[in-house]
Amino acid sequence: AGALERPEGPPGGRPDAAGPGGASGPADPWGASAATTEAARADADASSAWRPPALTGRETEVLLWVARGKTNRDIAEILGMSPRTVNKHLEHVFEKLGVETRTAAAAAAARLRIGA
Repeated sequence: AGALERPEGPPGGRPDAAGPGGASGPADPWGASAATTEAARADADASSAWRPPALTGRETEVLLWVARGKTNRDIAEILGMSPRTVNKHLEHVFEKLGVETRTAAAAAAARLRIGA
């Protein structure tokens, strides 16, 4: 076992060993208080909650124009970049949004109220 891992079983090595609080001690045999355990649960809930993807400003602009039906060539002209750069931004957008098509990306833009 590594230095940072919890030992197998409660303190004392016996499964029936009471923690520092005796038989009615803390629910966690390693001594965590109920408040600490509750705080850890709240942190876990908050970290697993859905958050909007962190798109860059340029990715957001590209997504806006995709949602408006523009082609990569159109978007490149509008934003003053090459179509290849637009494509690269879209690759990142698709990955961040967890989508595979322009249509799905446009639907995600509507849900995120991009361009609304």
